Amino acid sequence: MQDTTLPFLFPHPREIIRRSGTLSLPEHSVIRFPADCRWAPLNKAADKALQQASGGHLRIIYGGDSGDAEVALDAQDIPAEGYQLEISDASGILHKRQDAASTCTGIRIRAADPAGAFYAVLTLAQLLRACGPMLPCLTCTDSPDLPVRGFMLDISRCKVPAMDALFPLIEQLASLRINQLQLYTEHTFAFPGHEIVWGDASPVTPAEIRQLDAFCAAHAIELVPNQQSFGHMERWLKHAPYRQLAECPDGFFHELTGGHRPAGTLKPDRASLDFLARLYDDLLPCFSSMQFNIGGDEPWELGRGWSKPLCETQGRHAVYREHLKGIQKLVAQHGRTMQFWADILLEDPAHADDAPTDAIPVIWGYDAGHPFQEQCATLEKLKRAYLTAPGTSAWQTFHGRLDNALANVNEAVRAANAHHARGVLITSWGDNGNHQPWWTFYPALAAGAAQAWGLAANTGANLVQAVSAIFLDGDTPSAQRLLDLGHMDLIFTKQIRNKSLLWELLFAAEDKLAALLPHVTEHELAAAGHLLDAADAVKPMPGNAAAALADEECRAALALSRLAIARARLVRDGASREEFSVEARRATSVYEAAWLLRARRGGLAESARLLAAHF
Repeated sequence: MQDTTLPFLFPHPREIIRRSGTLSLPEHSVIRFPADCRWAPLNKAADKALQQASGGHLRIIYGGDSGDAEVALDAQDIPAEGYQLEISDASGILHKRQDAASTCTGIRIRAADPAGAFYAVLTLAQLLRACGPMLPCLTCTDSPDLPVRGFMLDISRCKVPAMDALFPLIEQLASLRINQLQLYTEHTFAFPGHEIVWGDASPVTPAEIRQLDAFCAAHAIELVPNQQSFGHMERWLKHAPYRQLAECPDGFFHELTGGHRPAGTLKPDRASLDFLARLYDDLLPCFSSMQFNIGGDEPWELGRGWSKPLCETQGRHAVYREHLKGIQKLVAQHGRTMQFWADILLEDPAHADDAPTDAIPVIWGYDAGHPFQEQCATLEKLKRAYLTAPGTSAWQTFHGRLDNALANVNEAVRAANAHHARGVLITSWGDNGNHQPWWTFYPALAAGAAQAWGLAANTGANLVQAVSAIFLDGDTPSAQRLLDLGHMDLIFTKQIRNKSLLWELLFAAEDKLAALLPHVTEHELAAAGHLLDAADAVKPMPGNAAAALADEECRAALALSRLAIARARLVRDGASREEFSVEARRATSVYEAAWLLRARRGGLAESARLLAAHF
């Protein structure tokens, strides 16, 4: 629990000891770093954080023999990425300023490495924002539970974020102590010569990736390349130049959806590997990371088409593992360590040792109650380095499914700690059109990142304060609104796996909707409407750009949520279809305007078509 006599810090440090007194920091103060410290990639971001928090009165210098705060790196008694921050008003932990005998300096940072010093500076910046130059005297000791604390953002399901959205996100991730970012990619990197695949998608370019890579490095974040390389290749295989690479060029019957699906899986042969090799040659030089996530999950068609004879003689899992080894060799040629989704590996753990052993499986599961403990124990027993991957539960909603998300990330972090995982990769997907607002991932990301940093200190943390401080520049009522909307599904008795009820009310075919409506009462619909009205009444703080941006997106979410309720009443009660059509056009217009606030235009038409198809 956080000490209420101290300003709110998030993530909450492992140990913080409040001491009597305060330190009055003089104007135009400096933090002195060693002249030869290995800090260079982080100095600009650290200096910016301090100057913003102090109103420009505190900055970083390098070298010299004086300063209002000093930093010692390579502290042997502090774990990697850890730090100790001391603030004192006594005779001065460090020294007394000669030009101001009445003022005692007393800020000292000891860190294991540059990342630890960076996080110490971010903690100091939080204190400065809360307290101004009158800092509470304390000793703060902190270090991470897990070495990898990652976030994966889907940029392939219609919505490709604008650069102006990604740069602030990276700064926010650094504040949360996230140290790995992945942009989930199927077709939205501008591969030279493959314009037919990405031409309408507003993809990220090689130059943009290099910009993002450098910006991440300046915030102690590793930008790990991510490119689907086996399943989920629909965006490629639908085009004639690539059809011959498909396991089932004409598609397949998918038992999960009960219908026909287009080709999505590469056949496991030399031609596919040669194709991937050319993609990797274009993609990987844009990244400084020595890791690479090749995806590899859900190769639904494997064994149903080209590879059917192989799978019948060798077994489907053996064919999968052999092809995975081929992909791993391509990755190794670039000097990278491969990450891959662990779902197929875990289907056949008895033969897991036959999969690449110098790769990192990632256990994904997005429902509360996912068997992370059991699956982590399996990989721990196999002595594999691995990650767990929970989700933000934002996709296929307009408001998030916060209760599921909070349980899911907590279970994933607990299992990772209990079974010695390398870390956690929190995922935010965009299934079926990416209709959710950007802010829907805020609360679960904040909770998961903080718990991955320090589980004991951050379980049960005040997420309203956290979302307000990290994402909304201190607008607490706006943060409360977002969390209130995230609890929308608690209103309904009927729960639907992997999506919110309101999303289903708007997107279900009319026959499925008619079958669903007997399980949804008018009282529940009215209660949902009241929650939307309460959210509508909240206005962002004047002059708060971050809260204003989230507010505009929130208006679109409210419009689509009300449209879902109206559609339920239309089908159940025979309400006016003309009035519904007018409301649908208005909601779509609001939605399209909100999309362009943080995302590129490519993909918007498809997302809007998916929306309109159900009106």
